[in-house]
Amino acid sequence: MRYKPFRTSCLVATLAGVATCAALAQQVPGLRNQDVGAPTLAGSTTYSAATGKYTIVGGGNDIWNASDNFHYAYITVTGDFDYIVKCEDLQGPDNWSKAELMAREIDEATYGGPMGDDRHISTMTTRAGGQNEVALQWRSNARGSGSAWPNDIGITAPLYRPTYPNTWLRLERVGSRFWGYASQDGVNWTELRGSGYDFEGLNGTETDPRADGNMANTLAIGMAVTAHNDGDPNGATAIFSGFRAWTPVPINITTQPPATIETAANSTLTITAAATGDPVHYQWYKGADPIPGATSATYTKPLVQTSDSGTYTVRCFGAKQTTVTSAPCVVTVTTDTTPPTMVEAVGSANFVNAFITFSEPVVPGGTFTITPSLAVTGSTVSADGFRVILTTARQAEGTEYTITVNGVRDTAGNTIAANSTIAFKSFSFLLGSVMMEQWDGGNNGGINGFRDRTIGYAEPPTDPTLPTSSSIQPAFETPSWENGSNYGGRLYGWFIPPTTGNYVFYCCSDDPSYVYLSSDESPANKRVIAHDPQWENRRDWNGDIRNDGSGNGRGSEGYYSNRSDQWSDTEWNGTVGVPGSGEWTIRLTAGRRYYLEGIWIEGGGGDGLGVTYRLETEDESVVADGTASRITGNLVGTYADTSKLPPVIVTHPVDNLVLNPGDTATLTVVANNPAPGELIYQWTHNGVDIPGATSATYTIASASVKDMGQYRVRVSNKNGTVTSGGGSPNPTVVMVTAKGVFAIEAEDFDYDGGQTKPEASVMPYLGGAYEGLSAVLGVDYNNDDDPGNNMVDGHPIYRWGGDLGSNADDPNTSVSMGNETPGGLFASNRLGEWTMTANYKIGWVGNGNWGNYTRTFPTPAKKYYIFASGSYDGVSDGQINGSVGLVTAGVGTATQTVQPLASYTAQGSGDWSRNNLVGLKDGSGKLAEVEIGGKNTIRWQYNSGDAEVLLFVPVDQGGGTVGTVKISVSGNNVTISEDPAGGSTVQSATSVTGPWTDVGPAPVTEAIGSGAKFYRLKR
Repeated sequence: MRYKPFRTSCLVATLAGVATCAALAQQVPGLRNQDVGAPTLAGSTTYSAATGKYTIVGGGNDIWNASDNFHYAYITVTGDFDYIVKCEDLQGPDNWSKAELMAREIDEATYGGPMGDDRHISTMTTRAGGQNEVALQWRSNARGSGSAWPNDIGITAPLYRPTYPNTWLRLERVGSRFWGYASQDGVNWTELRGSGYDFEGLNGTETDPRADGNMANTLAIGMAVTAHNDGDPNGATAIFSGFRAWTPVPINITTQPPATIETAANSTLTITAAATGDPVHYQWYKGADPIPGATSATYTKPLVQTSDSGTYTVRCFGAKQTTVTSAPCVVTVTTDTTPPTMVEAVGSANFVNAFITFSEPVVPGGTFTITPSLAVTGSTVSADGFRVILTTARQAEGTEYTITVNGVRDTAGNTIAANSTIAFKSFSFLLGSVMMEQWDGGNNGGINGFRDRTIGYAEPPTDPTLPTSSSIQPAFETPSWENGSNYGGRLYGWFIPPTTGNYVFYCCSDDPSYVYLSSDESPANKRVIAHDPQWENRRDWNGDIRNDGSGNGRGSEGYYSNRSDQWSDTEWNGTVGVPGSGEWTIRLTAGRRYYLEGIWIEGGGGDGLGVTYRLETEDESVVADGTASRITGNLVGTYADTSKLPPVIVTHPVDNLVLNPGDTATLTVVANNPAPGELIYQWTHNGVDIPGATSATYTIASASVKDMGQYRVRVSNKNGTVTSGGGSPNPTVVMVTAKGVFAIEAEDFDYDGGQTKPEASVMPYLGGAYEGLSAVLGVDYNNDDDPGNNMVDGHPIYRWGGDLGSNADDPNTSVSMGNETPGGLFASNRLGEWTMTANYKIGWVGNGNWGNYTRTFPTPAKKYYIFASGSYDGVSDGQINGSVGLVTAGVGTATQTVQPLASYTAQGSGDWSRNNLVGLKDGSGKLAEVEIGGKNTIRWQYNSGDAEVLLFVPVDQGGGTVGTVKISVSGNNVTISEDPAGGSTVQSATSVTGPWTDVGPAPVTEAIGSGAKFYRLKR
């Protein structure tokens, strides 16, 4: 049986002998509050009459899944509504700690109030340092059903980020539909993705209406807080204000639809209107009937028919608004008299199909002839009518064919022009290539639904859906671990074993995946050999949570489902033709082609797939975690229509360069063009095009600190563009050695309200001075990352105090400059001056996260360039960004004045374990020159990208004319000096042509040895 929960009508907390219940009632009449579900921590709601703010503390494990645990302060409303509230702050113990404006279906007669499994819909906000998003979420079906948010129905964009203390939330209801909004000022609102969610209709990629129909007419609405960590003793705390009904702005139609429209059948009908007001929504009608899904200012219908003729209007409405109907638009659809034409023809990897795309839907029939002589044995029309699939005799590789078409008709009976022709090129085998395909929204139905329905692997086979996009990759892994959200993907190619023997295949994916291998080159003979049941990190080949699909650690027998030699559900069942071979033995012959395929799905967050291998006779270290897929180069290839392919980068530019001032270095890319025409090149520096850098090489003629940063090159042909450094290998990072560098470590922000350690101002600073020091949130730093545990793997987190701390700061798991990959770019030196003995990063940063760094700079003041060092697992624009300012007043207090100095934005670095150096720029877009000296407090705001170190590099690096070399001998020693002294470096070599090696700053004294030795000065 169900028990009624304990419920109070309001929180009674005695403060100075006065109960707060009266204050609550004065603010929002009828407001009640209680814990919902069974959170361990008892929540509370406190209202301050002086400030008009609510402080709500909530425990519980989440508002999600089949039942919720949180604290709720609410009133009840009947019918349509539109409510707003301002969330000024949210602190909590987890990335997914939440504060929500929630409408909830409660059954007081049966349960006495809200229960954990009530239906609800909410405008949710999360911590800036956590999930960092404002979004809708809901439970749409009966008690005990699961929860959802827009990602689950295929709606992934746009994202809205909270901006505390100015995060306004809004929730509107009209009938069965609900809209969520967010705002930074409480006046101008952004509609959130997933709006308007319809409890009686369909949304996004959902295929079934809600079984339980509309929400109740009377709902609870109010403020909800959950910790998302039920074991945390403090829970989550949110500060709310301004909870009230929205005052509507009346609707006015400002643009009426046209009075009449005439268009031909099989064309696209477009009708547009516009209205002002808030809230305002649109619903188009044909006659008296609403048109499903026609809910925007513009109504578009492709391929209209004569039956679509009629009178169209749009009704503009909103909660508590008077509905306004537009003037009518009379649409006349005339008979289609335009014959179909052919748009494109392509071959296929099986060499027995050709696909013709038409300008409009066609019906079965017609004749197809292919030259040079190629028999056509059948033709079918796709479900949408736009494609005809021809079955042919086997096509020769890489051959130009011409299709002649007669008698094909569109749905109106118009016949294609006699003897219409179109050409296609049959596929060719491209060594060193893997085909990657992506179906946006294809993750609906999980990995099995994607496999069976979207790409058509069900029995009997279904008509496959064409991928949204496709590209050629150089290895059997996705180029990064962030390719989008809510999609299904496929990698396929032909594996060419280097050695005859028994092979073991490994996979890792985010989210679930299957890997298939054929016993020969035919895809028809593929069998599933490995499976990743959930998400993993990139190149995590040996993670111990993928046993038999349970996700609860290694199975009782220690088997891994992502290994072909251990997965119990493998379809391989021994090697064909090898009697008595083991159940999982995959024996392959060197030099033969074997079809290999991997499919995966993605919900949100990181995503991708990788497959690698080892021979049974090889040590398992060849597939150590973090290693790239070995299925690359001459071990793999794929078939493709080369005439329609973008360029393929064969050799990427070098991963990194460490240069001395004045050095010359050339970056080179080698790319193949599979299609006719020329290649076009464009080099970029931190995402900005370099003027004139439009060849396969780019030369840094005389290196200076201004050249530091990340370099990539775009290579384009008529079919598309590829960019260097899209994953593995990584983008090129150039570091130029410098003198007089002043470094600020990201983790070394002030402590105890503006206090600083003087040793952090003495260069070179080797790190570690702030270990274990507490800091004041909102005074010394602003980063509400998950505190987690202050011990990780038996090691203390580098810095623990207040609300700060995360696994990212653990010495075992942090990304340090001393261990940067590849090649130790930041390990060998710190811009040429010193090595780093202890270095950490601040991860999981978000908009509005910052640290104050009080330092004593060298005097007299000098001008500096500022470089931010950060990382991001991706290469998209803006993934590394932030700013630097100067705190001019209020250091050590909660009220500070900050003077902006410069900002930075750049593409991601390609990996969380790899830094980029990004120069900060002024308002004009030039590299900023900041003059500073003496004691100052720097405010570093790191909005995106793990923050590592801030480098102040003197603008004046002691350039100018090198003095005269002076050599003097004393006993068995020789001294090399500069006259006049100017800060040059002495270099030596055993040949006048080099190579030259730095000895040290002039003057230098060395012992005289045997043989010739040459010296020079370099500045």
